[in-house]
Amino acid sequence: MMTDNFKSYTDKLSDILEKKNEAYGNSFDKSLDDLGLIAGVTRIYDKQNRLINLVKNPKIDDLGESLTDTLTDLAGYAILMVRYLDARRNR
Repeated sequence: MMTDNFKSYTDKLSDILEKKNEAYGNSFDKSLDDLGLIAGVTRIYDKQNRLINLVKNPKIDDLGESLTDTLTDLAGYAILMVRYLDARRNR
């Protein structure tokens, strides 16, 4: 059994999402407002393809985005979509 604290991962992801949201002006929600849910699905799909390529070709990792970065981004996009859906449902 892993002894890692899940909260440390979610805290790190929360910090990343907040910083990116400040830097990019909540572009994720804006893209979903403008283009629909498919905009979020597309971002997840792109990251999924990157993940597959990184697993198949580990040397790609040397180009800048690690497997861990890609998985973190995938988790982030999933959370952003849940947040977006919850906000729209509670209007």
